[in-house]
Amino acid sequence: MGQMLGSLGQAWLRLLLYPGGLAAFGLAWLLARWMRFVSVGNDQKADRGGQRFPHPPREIAAALLPLLALALLPVPPARSFPYGIDLVTALALLGWARLRRQATDGTLEGARLRTLLPGYGLLLLGAMAMGTGAGGMELSRLLRAPDTALGWGLLLGGSGLWLIGQGRLYAGARGRAAQLGELGQLWIGAIPILTALTAGMAGRLPAGWAGWALPPLALLIAALALGLARRISP
Repeated sequence: MGQMLGSLGQAWLRLLLYPGGLAAFGLAWLLARWMRFVSVGNDQKADRGGQRFPHPPREIAAALLPLLALALLPVPPARSFPYGIDLVTALALLGWARLRRQATDGTLEGARLRTLLPGYGLLLLGAMAMGTGAGGMELSRLLRAPDTALGWGLLLGGSGLWLIGQGRLYAGARGRAAQLGELGQLWIGAIPILTALTAGMAGRLPAGWAGWALPPLALLIAALALGLARRISP
């Protein structure tokens, strides 16, 4: 852990600019606005502008976990990083703010918990499918193109299940920590899409362009899929 934190100190661009830092806060705000738009008429409890918890220091501390996960994401054009995280660890770091909110408002109790289990089940099922298709649970493996059609089906199908699960669980991202967590989960669902775009566009883009053009496109496609999943979710 000490070595990883030391490496993060040297890779300060990841922490302060992209994929964490300023880029993360900006993209999280855009995602919250988009999800508010698609939730109108479907969820009257959707976020109305990023409600915050009443204790700012506690909220800042909670935001550190998703920010760390975002800084460790293996997404171009961020420079490669010697340490990474797996899907289960990423889900825990990014979902902490949501679980904290649900524990606070009593959602994790009794009958209300049963309405959340399908969403969490889809997230875990999607993670297992992506990991199987990629040949491992490390996030960096999701960027490697599978060798078989079955691998591609599991990778992209797992991405779809992951985004559907996230859409079922979305109930308005209250506070910056929750918004950052939603963004990180969206990024994970977008990585297999990025892998497919990279494989399909190989040799068609000028050298160096793919790392700048394809990640925003993959994130946009994932955001549209998440919005659709949220729109049709019960």
